[in-house]
Amino acid sequence: MNGKGPRIGVLVCSCWSRSDAGIDAEAIVAEVLGWDHVAHAEATDDMSGMGNATLAGDLVRRHSLDRLVLAACACCPEDQRCAACNDERAALREAVKAATELPWAHHAFVNLRDHHRLTDDGITAVAMATARMALTPDQVPPRGAREPVREALVVGAGALGRAAAVELGERGIPTHLVDKVAPAGTGSEAPKNITLHVPARVMRMDGGGGDFRITLAGLGEEVELRVGVVLIAPGLTEEDASTGVGWGLPHSSLPGPPKKVQGTFLASEDGRASAGAAAAYLGRVARGTRAVATVDGEACIGCLKSVRVGPYSAILRRPDPEFHVTIDPLLCAGCGGCASACLNWAADQTGYTTRELEAAIVAGVGRTGALLIVCNWSAYRAMDQAAREGMLPRGLAILRVPCMARVSPHLIQLALATGADPLILAGCSERGCHFRGRRNMLREHLAHMDDGLARSGDLKRVFVVSLGPSDKDVLATRVEEAMEERRYAREERGPLATPAREAAWTRGWPG
Repeated sequence: MNGKGPRIGVLVCSCWSRSDAGIDAEAIVAEVLGWDHVAHAEATDDMSGMGNATLAGDLVRRHSLDRLVLAACACCPEDQRCAACNDERAALREAVKAATELPWAHHAFVNLRDHHRLTDDGITAVAMATARMALTPDQVPPRGAREPVREALVVGAGALGRAAAVELGERGIPTHLVDKVAPAGTGSEAPKNITLHVPARVMRMDGGGGDFRITLAGLGEEVELRVGVVLIAPGLTEEDASTGVGWGLPHSSLPGPPKKVQGTFLASEDGRASAGAAAAYLGRVARGTRAVATVDGEACIGCLKSVRVGPYSAILRRPDPEFHVTIDPLLCAGCGGCASACLNWAADQTGYTTRELEAAIVAGVGRTGALLIVCNWSAYRAMDQAAREGMLPRGLAILRVPCMARVSPHLIQLALATGADPLILAGCSERGCHFRGRRNMLREHLAHMDDGLARSGDLKRVFVVSLGPSDKDVLATRVEEAMEERRYAREERGPLATPAREAAWTRGWPG
């Protein structure tokens, strides 16, 4: 171990050495042992066995480690479940964290499968994770927690909606049932724990999973509700027309097409199963994302830009002169948009702090000039599938972020200044964005940076890709084309950076 600071341990799964993946676990261990802050590294036979959770805990205690990097076919560090993960991986991840007793932010799970069947690419992945770990704060904010509002809203009073409302009511959850028209034969009284709002429409829905703020309009007045979950069912109009309702289809009692966001459910089957899922969601205590936003009260100047960009009303203005804004940990979904938009470096994000992402970018680009920044949801699924099938080119550093909204102008500038060529930014499509369209923030950042990038010639180094979860072929093709295009451009242009070029480029950035 060289240097002072955190003591990082690296545990590498050696099963890759016995497969056709071309990754040598012992070579990775030998390489990382010479790095700053790495106090211990070793290969283990098979990280899929639960015994390795105990091994990880023993290593942490024996070598006094306060950070841990696990390089295997590990799953996503977030709460998502997708084709890139399985129950065994998720269970191992949780078991390792429990055995080591390290905070979530002090773990890095490196998926070697993502890194193109070469030892050198595996080393690059571990280098980026280790660089991040070295700059993770010793004291991380506790996981945000607040009890969800234990009420439900069912939109649509057709057969499915009524069945769901009854199921929720029988579970003791006060439920509001709304529809544009009144169900025939219901009368003025509803079953226990159900409040009927007919005729009425949802005019506005703010907040997010656990605490939605709903405005209903009907009979010449508006009603304000706070609920923890929203369940969307066919309304009577749709039911009569036998059209049903699905994501993206109009619903007569909603102001627009329903969007699938955290805390919303679509009624299916007989409505009772969907109601059970909604009830289970409300039953989770101490909810809240681990990648919660944070605000430095001393640095905050009260511009309220973070309040305007937040998609879940999680950042609220406060009249307190010392703290201009406050974070509601229940509503914060962890997109990172506020940290990306803050001009005074006051907003940040646990697990994805600006310093950590800076370090990962420098480490990755320092080893290979090609950098792919990918969002953690649909785009990551596409990337994982492409990597599993060997479709991605070699020599590609990959940085995963919670959303393209987290990629600030500063991080783009840093990547280009470090020598990223190409810099590929792969996010979800606008329709498929996990965070209510926050991926559009990247487009806004690049629009502001257009003049500077054009003057310096760096605009040609930046490639933006929008992906669905099954767009592995699209991603593989775009990455390969970008790398080839930039390789030919470098051969024609010669060395990248000159002082005059850097000065022209810097002047083009907004303050």
